[in-house]
Amino acid sequence: MGTIKLAIAGVGNCASALVQGMEFYRTHDPAETAGVLHPDLGGYRIEDIQVVCAFDIDARKVGRTLDQALLAPPNCTKIFQEKLPDYEVRVQMGPVLDGVASHMADYDEDKAFRVADAEPVPVVIAALGEQMLELTGRYADGTILWMAGLRAIEEHIVPKLRAAASEAGRPEPRVIVRFWVITVVLVLVGLATLKLR
Repeated sequence: MGTIKLAIAGVGNCASALVQGMEFYRTHDPAETAGVLHPDLGGYRIEDIQVVCAFDIDARKVGRTLDQALLAPPNCTKIFQEKLPDYEVRVQMGPVLDGVASHMADYDEDKAFRVADAEPVPVVIAALGEQMLELTGRYADGTILWMAGLRAIEEHIVPKLRAAASEAGRPEPRVIVRFWVITVVLVLVGLATLKLR
């Protein structure tokens, strides 16, 4: 079987409990512990899950390694697996959006978010459908397209993105177009054929 690649958006209590649980069950015999009903699910096991990236907005987590950030304040979940491996994942700054309520400033340091002074990573979504284009325009930095025709890009994708971004008061999102090299070669051959006629 392959590897299940896991991206963590928000290195909070739920992420901490999840990753601690993964490590606990990786190091204990499932037959002798309660908690995992199906240690083999369709051929996949807990050992097949690999954390590949993590995002958060808190200054005590952004820039730290994942094992450090999972146990950093304001997380308050029970620590039942103190030894976490080095995942070779450094927590990156995510977009704040609506994730921090203003009243959090009134809470103690260990019980509230403190937004990091860092540039968030760009969020680019593969979007073609109407609803996804609207969400992308409202919340993301752009869309990445694969094999979309120029007409669809000009008449459908770009206008929907622009309208949603404008309505949300956001800058115009990027449109990243990816083509397979073979497609470009076929187009060039087709153009050359037209010129020969």
